[in-house]
Amino acid sequence: MNEFSPLPKAISHKQLNSLLSDAQKEPRRADRQGNIFSNRQEYFEDLLVNWSVLSQQLLDELNKQNDYIAKGREPQSLMALEAHLQMAIQAHKASDL
Repeated sequence: MNEFSPLPKAISHKQLNSLLSDAQKEPRRADRQGNIFSNRQEYFEDLLVNWSVLSQQLLDELNKQNDYIAKGREPQSLMALEAHLQMAIQAHKASDL
C-alpha cells in the first residue's frame, strides 16, 4: 500500500514546479465514447483553454508594470497575483490537454 507524507501547510512556487515536473503523467483514455466528446466535455475544455489564455494575458499586463495596475495595490498582492497566474498556466500545461 502506498504511504503518503502529510500535506505541508505551505509550499513554495519552486517546490510546486519541482513536484509537477517529477509527477508521473496519467495515461489518457484512448476511447472517450468513440473519440467524441460530449457537449459538456467540449465546454469544459474550452473553459480551460480560455482560462489559460486569459491568465497569460493578465500576466503579460502585469509584466508591463504600468502605473494603473499598481495603483491601490500592495506590491505583495501583485507578486502573489503573478505567482498564481503562473501556476494557473503551468497547471493547464501539466494537465496535458
